Amino acid sequence: MLNTIEINNITSHQTHSKFKIHILKQIKLFLARKYNTINTQLAYKMLTMNYRTFTYLLFTVFSTIIFSDCKQKSPPVCALVYSDGSPEFNKTIDIATQMHDSGFAVKALHYLDSNFINNPPTNQLDVFHYYYFCFDYYNNHIESRNPQKAEIYSDSMLYVLEKNKLQNIYVKQYAQSIFSKGDALFNARRYTEAYKYFYEAKTIIKDNIDPCALADYSYRLGMVLYKQDRFLEAAFYFEESFNEFNACDLDFAIFYRRQELLDNIGLSFSKAGVSDSAMFYFNSALKYIKENYEKFPAKTTAFRDKANAVVIGNMAVVYGNMGEENKAIDLLQKSISINERKGFDPLDAQLNRLKLANIYYKHHISAGMRNELDLITKTNDSLPDQNVLLSLYDMKWKYYDMTKDVANAFTYLLKYHRLRDSIDVQMRTLRETDLNEQVKNMDKQYQISTLEKNNELKKTYLIIALLGAVMSAIIFLLVFNDWRKTQRNVRALTYLHNQVSSQKVELEHLLKRLEDTHKEKDRVLRAVAHDIRNPIAAISSLSDLLVAEDYNYSNEQMELLTYIKNSCTDALSLTKEILEAADPSKAEALVKEDTDIKRMFADYIQLLRFKAAEKQQNVNVQLPYEPTHAVINKDKIWRVISNLVNNAIKFSPQSSTIDVVVTRKNNELQLSIHDTGIGIPDSIKDKVFDMFTETKRLGTEGEKPFGLGLSISKQIIEAHNGKIWFESSADHGTTFFVTIPAEGA
Repeated sequence: MLNTIEINNITSHQTHSKFKIHILKQIKLFLARKYNTINTQLAYKMLTMNYRTFTYLLFTVFSTIIFSDCKQKSPPVCALVYSDGSPEFNKTIDIATQMHDSGFAVKALHYLDSNFINNPPTNQLDVFHYYYFCFDYYNNHIESRNPQKAEIYSDSMLYVLEKNKLQNIYVKQYAQSIFSKGDALFNARRYTEAYKYFYEAKTIIKDNIDPCALADYSYRLGMVLYKQDRFLEAAFYFEESFNEFNACDLDFAIFYRRQELLDNIGLSFSKAGVSDSAMFYFNSALKYIKENYEKFPAKTTAFRDKANAVVIGNMAVVYGNMGEENKAIDLLQKSISINERKGFDPLDAQLNRLKLANIYYKHHISAGMRNELDLITKTNDSLPDQNVLLSLYDMKWKYYDMTKDVANAFTYLLKYHRLRDSIDVQMRTLRETDLNEQVKNMDKQYQISTLEKNNELKKTYLIIALLGAVMSAIIFLLVFNDWRKTQRNVRALTYLHNQVSSQKVELEHLLKRLEDTHKEKDRVLRAVAHDIRNPIAAISSLSDLLVAEDYNYSNEQMELLTYIKNSCTDALSLTKEILEAADPSKAEALVKEDTDIKRMFADYIQLLRFKAAEKQQNVNVQLPYEPTHAVINKDKIWRVISNLVNNAIKFSPQSSTIDVVVTRKNNELQLSIHDTGIGIPDSIKDKVFDMFTETKRLGTEGEKPFGLGLSISKQIIEAHNGKIWFESSADHGTTFFVTIPAEGA
């Protein structure tokens, strides 16, 4: 906390309106005279709030000051939750609690159900605590959250106390029942009803002078404001709740809630961008856990570790915002390693993995980002959460965008926007609800009811009514000002909408032109491929004629004629593949047959060696010793091998060696073609498999490329359910790898 001198420094250095500063000085002097202290966190928050929030909070402060002198003081009463039942039930519920704490929440509920059915309790508080345990299971555990069932158990808690007329005896339990009813309604998104129950519980607590239980009300208001993204106001209520818990005898539940509140305050400041305050409260939470956990020796270290893990995970975000990513990564990994254990907090671990993925994204570390996203995907199925799923979609589309996978990037971007719109619809009512206005209205109703019963409060009511009228006038002016701004915004949005519509029409025209261009390209490609078939077919026919005539050819001449014939056959196959690529709908079905791989190489490899001999290159082939068979289309697979070896010949220097290695690994046949040529530059590595790629390069002796071979090869391999990839560098050349499913001989 800041002292009085520090609040003066804050006041003198802020650039807020003179009206706010004047009011704050008056509050400061009043509080200093009345209580010899001042809540400077409240003053700082009031300085940084907008006018609407400022007026609401100012109203609350004055109301609190006025009522503080009207209430009689009495010692706080804070009964423990499970200490007032029968000894037998206390033992049973302690065992169930231990099972729950160890990560076996479902078994704990079954154990308690079994004992409740077999040994029905006669003590009504035992019944109440049984219902409370069931309510907690269905309201607070994400794996089993069911607002409808939670509401049924909260109604059962109220019924037990009201039926037996115990509500005036066990006030705290009665207030807890009403709070529980509000919690269930809030989780069911019935917000207006939930606020009424929260406020009803608050009035019961205030009427019975129980400041300990009042902390539960402040905590819930803080949670509502936090979900409304009103973080500074939420921090105020969390801090107020933390201080109100000072009135309670310290048990484990109070300890755990107070460390949670310190973490919530830090998280609120972190969300509001006040990093130094956030770090102060996070460190305070860690210190509080360390200093107080040993007071509960019956509890395992699991709760301590889980609580620490949540806090350091939140601290990591602040470090990341301050540019200290290494600290952030270290804390996130530490938090994840703790909360991924059984019985800990897997949802927090998922959220921290998303934070880690976001850091990797900012630094373009795609491998680390992918690893975190894969781990989240594996666990999210068993623990679905909308916020985790929304962030996961956001990270995934950014990952695929970073890795140039446009299709997947678009898919996940679409999923992200659809889920975000769905969540926005769900949260709209909550965000549009003005909690301070709700509280103010309920405060007025409560005050009116109280004043009707007690004439001594009429003067106070009149003052509050006047204040309310002034505040209403101010609010009316603010609403009117907001309305005027809204009208301007609507006009601006209409203009932008018209611009977007115009751009959409233009984009549709461009897409139509692109489609027409693509069709024209296919038409030209088909015409060229079709026209080139005739001269190649003529050469093939002539070679057949020469082979058929008996001219007493030498062996070398006969071999050359055979090579001409095979080359023509390959060229005709290539033109056929070009036609199929230009019009995939007319491609023939792939016919596969059992093929002896070693025999296939023996039949064809000499042709490739003859091609390599033109550059004094050597093609070195290594085949498995054992017979190796695969169910393939032999001609097309040889087309792939021929394309890859010809590329190696083309881009390798004179007198170099090209290694062709065939190996069998388990049920796969792997082929590698390695050269020591010029390699593939990084700038075109992601485009080499594109058809008609513009990244063509001349061979080492000026050979011209066509840009089809690798694209057709990829289509053939994928049609065989295989894979093709490469590794390349300027220093070590290029190695292409091909794997296809293999069948044993």
